[in-house]
Amino acid sequence: MEDETMAMNINVNVSSSGLRAGSRTYKIPDIKTQKVDLTQKMHHYEGYRIPDGTDMSKLSNAHIVMNSKGEKYVVSEKTAQQMESDLNKYSMEQFAPVEQLNAQSTKEAAEKTASDMSKIYQVIARMCRGDSVPFSDEQRLIKFDPRIYQMAKNAQTMEKNLKKKTKKYGSLWDEKEEKEWRNLQNGLNEISDQALSVASNNTRVFAGAQADSIEDLGDLPEDFSQSDLSADGHIDLTV
Repeated sequence: MEDETMAMNINVNVSSSGLRAGSRTYKIPDIKTQKVDLTQKMHHYEGYRIPDGTDMSKLSNAHIVMNSKGEKYVVSEKTAQQMESDLNKYSMEQFAPVEQLNAQSTKEAAEKTASDMSKIYQVIARMCRGDSVPFSDEQRLIKFDPRIYQMAKNAQTMEKNLKKKTKKYGSLWDEKEEKEWRNLQNGLNEISDQALSVASNNTRVFAGAQADSIEDLGDLPEDFSQSDLSADGHIDLTV
């Protein structure tokens, strides 16, 4: 089976080793798009073709599949279950890179949140000691909790009046690192979107190939009975 790696245009550096942001490297899951034969991942399917003019109301509980030519087939419950099982297995394979990327992005976000919270608490402590912090750090505290910021600001004013000497700190946030973080998230999100698009398209193609591969057993018999078929609905693999 041939495949083709999808081009990835992202906002961070991409190399054979992965996605880089500054000194950090992140593994990029394989993102591939199918090009040819998919039958290796399918079982053999067969069904009866539904002739034109058939009263479809009589087949309301049958498993019906339509191929790319618009031909409709009735398949057995066993065949319908096998088709659904094959499709689910293939879909899981295709969406695995998406899950990996989402997990990676979530992990990075959690680590960033923990780091930011630690810095927020340091800003509060510094202000409560009467020390000065950059306006940008105060802005982050305001965004985090305006009430806590006001309490820290009041404490800062009081401590400055009581102390002869206070400290002046630089920002706890490095703008270069913040930019790298934003670029990393943008890159992961863009790759994830591409992976999702490829996986969705490949799954649709596979479903269509399943329908097109059904062996024609001939026209549905006029005395066809649904007694041997499940009454829980039908499978829809419309291309």
